[in-house]
Amino acid sequence: MSDQIIIGIAVFVLSALLAWVWNKPIRKLWRKLRNLDTLENLSEELSGAKSKILNLEKENLNARLDKAKYEANDLKIRNLFPSDTSFDKRFGIWFSQSTGLHYCTSCKSGSVSSPLKEDPQGWHCYTCKKFFDNGKNFNH
Repeated sequence: MSDQIIIGIAVFVLSALLAWVWNKPIRKLWRKLRNLDTLENLSEELSGAKSKILNLEKENLNARLDKAKYEANDLKIRNLFPSDTSFDKRFGIWFSQSTGLHYCTSCKSGSVSSPLKEDPQGWHCYTCKKFFDNGKNFNH
């Protein structure tokens, strides 16, 4: 073989080797750029998902807050009246065995604890001004 052929083959091999070595970082850079586009898309999707999660968490917290308010109000209402309060159908009022007090039906339905003032003819509610007859004022 002539020296020119050997030099040509060597130049070709060296240029191919340099191209391969040089192209490797370029290929890596190209992959990184493609991955960067993918990462930007994923970042946008992640941002949207985070927003949805935050909205759902906010709705959940609001629902839990509403439930807690309802339960607190219900507990407050139940604590206004003694636990042994029962409805006396004869007179249409509530009566507590433990306190001996009568409670206004209208006020109790409105969640107000209003003990009635007793007189000879019945019971007066000083909150809503209703009167409940005890049946003793009828002439027989």
